[in-house]
Amino acid sequence: MTAISDIYDGLLTRVSAQLTSHNRLTNPFTIEANNDDFLRQGYTIRVVGGSIADQQSCMLLHRTDFEVIITREHIAPDFNVGAKDDVIKNLLEDVQLIMDDFEKEPSISGSHDVLYQGHSSIEPVDEEKDNILSVIINMTATFSRNL
Repeated sequence: MTAISDIYDGLLTRVSAQLTSHNRLTNPFTIEANNDDFLRQGYTIRVVGGSIADQQSCMLLHRTDFEVIITREHIAPDFNVGAKDDVIKNLLEDVQLIMDDFEKEPSISGSHDVLYQGHSSIEPVDEEKDNILSVIINMTATFSRNL
């Protein structure tokens, strides 16, 4: 396997180790298309882009951006803001788990760094599934390869 495959596999392993009570979503590209049972408490990883960060005479430094998407369901009437607050706090705790893990040890496979870059606002997955909230964590991996 190449470095990018090692990074993807390592990122998936690390995220799943932190989110042990979550289901892995089967469709990382269209979150709302996932099965409702998985969306109730789910996660997925998707690649959102990449670029050459630096080029030297014999080496390229690559950068690849990933999104870790986490979902949680809230089951409560609209007037029960406390229940919705609990889901929001749980999503924030999920983010904190991932952030802490990668701040303590950014290395994957001993040679590739993956860094937490930030996260999105907490929003419904879509208008029809407004009882499922999601947050997106932005991660960046860098690796080099010889020309």
